[in-house]
Amino acid sequence: MKAAARAAGRWRRVEHLGLRCFVAAALALLALLLWRFWFGESGYFALRALEADVTAQESRTASVAARNRALAAEVRALKAGPAAVEERARRDLGMVKAGETFYLVVDEAPLDGGGPSAGADAADPAAKP
Repeated sequence: MKAAARAAGRWRRVEHLGLRCFVAAALALLALLLWRFWFGESGYFALRALEADVTAQESRTASVAARNRALAAEVRALKAGPAAVEERARRDLGMVKAGETFYLVVDEAPLDGGGPSAGADAADPAAKP
């Protein structure tokens, strides 16, 4: 009887060993899958980074689309007639029509010199002639 009991005990230990190996393998597989879920190249953090990139790209696309609309409106205005061309030439190139007089209004410089070096000259009396 003792031999049969010992053999049955060994079998139970072998069953437990097989079950332990199965559980260890299942946990290792779960750990691998979780690692790939969180840190893999298509994992959670990579997805969040891609979503941030998409949001930034969408905002850049919206600003460029608004600029394109403004430029298209300006092109249509320039093609529509000479008034827009004349306005653009006056504003950007400083052109005047024949018979017009051009006046340039310049702000007066302050009496104390006003520039960034005025304070340095006043502080150093040797710098003045």
